[in-house]
Amino acid sequence: MFKKLLVLALCLLMTTGAFAANTHVNTPAEAAVEDAQLKKIAAEIGPGNYKGLQDWLSKNLVYRADRRSDDEWREPFQILKDGYGACSAYSVMSLEILKRMGEKNVFLLGVSRVGRNMGHVVTIFKTNKTDVWQYYNFEKLENGKVGFKDTLYAIARESRYGSNIEYQLADVERKNVPPANEKNYDILSV
Repeated sequence: MFKKLLVLALCLLMTTGAFAANTHVNTPAEAAVEDAQLKKIAAEIGPGNYKGLQDWLSKNLVYRADRRSDDEWREPFQILKDGYGACSAYSVMSLEILKRMGEKNVFLLGVSRVGRNMGHVVTIFKTNKTDVWQYYNFEKLENGKVGFKDTLYAIARESRYGSNIEYQLADVERKNVPPANEKNYDILSV
């Protein structure tokens, strides 16, 4: 239990109010290789095989804490090349693979205590409006609640952040979704 808490505490996510910047932009050649790699991984796992994705993440990525507050997010091309990462790497990989498995309701969710520039990020997804949210916490597939906010607070409690939290949400294209725009995503309204 202590090890899990230590890992969560060391996993750095956000600069205040926004997901950390990605300082590397793929070249067109890297983007093509990345897309082909991700499609191949998704095809090998198979559509809807969420446990298979959990197994793939566990076998292919090694956790390495990023102890900097200016956490640099990497593209899947670099993550696959390196073979390691913190919570942001696991989340980016699971989101990109889920997207290529055909999932539409996939988000990156970053959670931190109010006023802190370190936190934790997970990939959340829902297959239909009435199901519970599922999320990848590092490589582990977890079940959340039916409601988005209930799932958000469950993840915050699991990360030992309590209820005085702030969060950042990004859609399947990794574009920030400000709280005022959540209403544009029907799946978040449950």
